[in-house]
Amino acid sequence: MKAVFAVARNEFALVSRSKIALVFVGLMIIWAIVNTMGFSGTWEKIQQHPDAVSHMETFYTLGVGNFFYDLSMIFAFLSMCIGIITIADERSNGSLRVLTSKPLYRRDIIIGKFLGISVFLLLLMIFVSIIFVVPLMIFYETPGSLIDFLLRMSSITFITFLNCSFSLGLVMLFGILLGKAEAMVLSLVYIALEWLIAEGNILRYLGNLKIVDPGILQMYAYGLGDNFILYIDVPSFTAWLSYALPYFALMIAEVVVVVLISCSLFSREDA
Repeated sequence: MKAVFAVARNEFALVSRSKIALVFVGLMIIWAIVNTMGFSGTWEKIQQHPDAVSHMETFYTLGVGNFFYDLSMIFAFLSMCIGIITIADERSNGSLRVLTSKPLYRRDIIIGKFLGISVFLLLLMIFVSIIFVVPLMIFYETPGSLIDFLLRMSSITFITFLNCSFSLGLVMLFGILLGKAEAMVLSLVYIALEWLIAEGNILRYLGNLKIVDPGILQMYAYGLGDNFILYIDVPSFTAWLSYALPYFALMIAEVVVVVLISCSLFSREDA
């Protein structure tokens, strides 16, 4: 375990200092400012018709839900970029051989890299959530129950994190199996396919397979399409959680499976 944590700490430090991460943070700050300004116009119109819609429902659906699913797709793309660098790029430039030549199990390298990047993504998601949501709370509306609000926001962040973790694990797997260019192309195809599925263009063709698709599991966990939507203040949080737990379990299982497959394949290949 010490070896895994050592690799994870090193990977976290490398990713947090990367140009990709710095540019991403800058873009998220700009987007948060634009989102806050855009919500102000919607909020003024709502104030003119206070009986037309619940203010708290508006806060969740427009203030929170308006950007979080798009944010999930952007984080999945970021996971792809980082995943390509951490395996495929390091294999192509030979830097991965430095780790494999050390007294480390190869599975420790994969698990350590995955954990280090995952922790970075989780902390980055929390930061981005704060800069998006806190201005809305300060300038426009404060949730009635702060505890309920924090539970919902934590759940939204966790669902987004699980989806991105799967994308990261899958891209790392592509990097083990393929060269850098091939892994990048296949990763882009996967991201595009998930976007098309989310838009509903090919959802009807999936049949029973849609229950194992990571993007669909994410939507089900949110409660989209059912009566347990996390983005609104009804039903209760506990009712939503009871509904969403099976989808949580499936999402976690998919992440574990893809990482274990990566460990198995990387342990067998000749570096």
